[in-house]
Amino acid sequence: MWSWLAIALSCLLFIFAVEKGDRNRSVLFSALTHVLLMAMLLSDGLGDSYQLWLLVGLSLFLLSDIANQFSHVLKLSFAGYLMAQFAYSWAMWGQVNSQFVLWLPALLLCIAIVTFFLLLPRLDSFLVPVTIMGISLVHLVCAAGEAWLVQEGLSAAQGFLGALCLALSAMLLALDKYRFHSRRARYAISGSYYLAHGLIVASALG
Repeated sequence: MWSWLAIALSCLLFIFAVEKGDRNRSVLFSALTHVLLMAMLLSDGLGDSYQLWLLVGLSLFLLSDIANQFSHVLKLSFAGYLMAQFAYSWAMWGQVNSQFVLWLPALLLCIAIVTFFLLLPRLDSFLVPVTIMGISLVHLVCAAGEAWLVQEGLSAAQGFLGALCLALSAMLLALDKYRFHSRRARYAISGSYYLAHGLIVASALG
C-alpha cells in the first residue's frame, strides 16, 4: 500500500515539475517513479519471463523519458519508446500459450485510434513517426487483449487495462500537441501514462 502511495506522490511531483518548467525535477521524479515500479517487480523475485520482460520495458521507458527531456536526443527517445512497447508486448504474448482468440472489437478500436492519429491536422513531417507509434500501440493492446481473453483473470485484466491506458496517454498527447493545446492536459497525459505502468506492474504481482 505504501509503495503505491509513494509512486502516486512521485507521479504528482513529476507533473508539477513539468508544469513549472523545471526540467531537473521532472527528470528526477520521472526516474524515481520508474525506479519504484521496478523495485516492486524486483521485490517479487522475477519468478518468470513475464516479470523479466516487464522489467526490461520499464528500464527502456525510464531511459526514453529522460532522453525525451533533451531536444537533441529526441530520435533516440522515440526509438526507446518503441523498444519498450515491444518488450511489454513480448511479455503479453508470452502469456498466450493456446490458440489465439479472434478479438475483433478491440482490434477495430485500436485501428480506429491509429486512423484518428493519421487524420489529425498539422502532422506534416510527424506523420510517419505517429503512424509507427500507433502500430506499436495497436500491437501492444492486441497482445494484452489476447492474454486477457486466454487467462480470464484479474491480473490479465490489469495488464489489458494498462495497455489501453498507455494508448490513451498517447492519444491525449497527440490531441494536446496538434489540436487542443491546454496547460492542464499534462495531468491527464502523465496520469494515464503512469497509471498504465502501474496496472501492468500490478498484473505481474498477482
